[in-house]
Amino acid sequence: MTDLGELISALEEVADLLEVAGDSSFRVASYRRAARQLKSSSLSAEELAAGRFLQVSGIGPQLSAQLSELWSSGHLGLLEELKAQVPEGVRELLGLRGVGPGTARALWEADIAGPQAGRRDGRLRRLRERLPHLRVQLADEARAAATGHTRQ
Repeated sequence: MTDLGELISALEEVADLLEVAGDSSFRVASYRRAARQLKSSSLSAEELAAGRFLQVSGIGPQLSAQLSELWSSGHLGLLEELKAQVPEGVRELLGLRGVGPGTARALWEADIAGPQAGRRDGRLRRLRERLPHLRVQLADEARAAATGHTRQ
């Protein structure tokens, strides 16, 4: 991998999938912070290839090792694990405008946990509150897809 944008995209995807999977908010935030820091970093391609990720504020040894793995091999084990854990349909929801990790997670949980579990902890109520907005977003996405417009 030779593109900083790909590293940043991978970190953002990891953060989204960690959030959908219900991981620690601190862990999610660390991946989001690392993506932001890399965006504003002045590291050159040569420095990245040399694995100098620790020079970027907010990137520690573990994340640096993951970025080095991604840079050298083009693969990130954690991202592959998360993709295996979060169903493809849920991941596709994240590509829709207006559907973030929280909404994708709520939709996934409502399906998997069933109505009884949702009633007990309020998930279905929260989901019902989001549905009108989500319906509009999904209709807009469907119209855009039908006319050949892509999401920006």
